[in-house]
Amino acid sequence: MSEIFFILKSFILTILIVIFMQVKVGETTIEEKTLLWIESSTIISPIQKIVDGGVKVVKETWKTAFGNLNSKFFNSVKPKNLPGKRDLNLVIERSEEYLRDRAKKTSKAIQESDSSSDIE
Repeated sequence: MSEIFFILKSFILTILIVIFMQVKVGETTIEEKTLLWIESSTIISPIQKIVDGGVKVVKETWKTAFGNLNSKFFNSVKPKNLPGKRDLNLVIERSEEYLRDRAKKTSKAIQESDSSSDIE
């Protein structure tokens, strides 16, 4: 029961904080002022450099670890089967009987419209 009470308390506290952050002070909301303060903080620049370095390390490690596997795999796949280069060679053609039937119905509809316009 205490777990449910904790979840309910956390949910209500979150809703209250979100509502509070939407209060407008001057031209901007408290949320916008907080974001601007965080972005202009002096501690953010070194942290951003550390994160950029971490991303670069992960990217290079991934490229080194899986680059050879991917290149071997893609070399074994035929170029026409690569994504974006596939052709299903799907051609839909109408049968002669269907085309004749449609032509008859169209000519009949034209004749009926001509005869009804002659009556008016």
